[in-house]
Amino acid sequence: MGCHPARRIVGFVAAILIGEARSAAFRRRALRQRTFCTLACNVPAKKRPNLKPPTSAERVKDVCAAIRRARSLWDAHRNAACRAERAKAIERYEALTPAEREQVPDVLRVWLRYRSEKYFGAHTTPPQRANRENPNSRN
Repeated sequence: MGCHPARRIVGFVAAILIGEARSAAFRRRALRQRTFCTLACNVPAKKRPNLKPPTSAERVKDVCAAIRRARSLWDAHRNAACRAERAKAIERYEALTPAEREQVPDVLRVWLRYRSEKYFGAHTTPPQRANRENPNSRN
């Protein structure tokens, strides 16, 4: 009972893996000490940073994914989120070389340049903050 709870959990998990947890006495002791496998199994793995610069194909794939995310937000009528995602997609698209831009599918390119420009372009009125004092009033 004197050991650290994390050690008890790891010991219980190891016992399960090697088959010692099959005895009823061990299971009762483990339940009495409240050692459960779920706590030890939910630890995320460490991610190593990717130090290599993205390749041409990865940049094109990233731009296409950003445009698709913006389109899905547009379809879901989430205009503020769509506006932000579209700005990111345009920034990434502008960073591509002309040869890489040709690899972006026409459907996505048309949506990014023309369709979304119609609704989110610089000529449109920017979104305004809602009046919090009287939600029923229209400005």
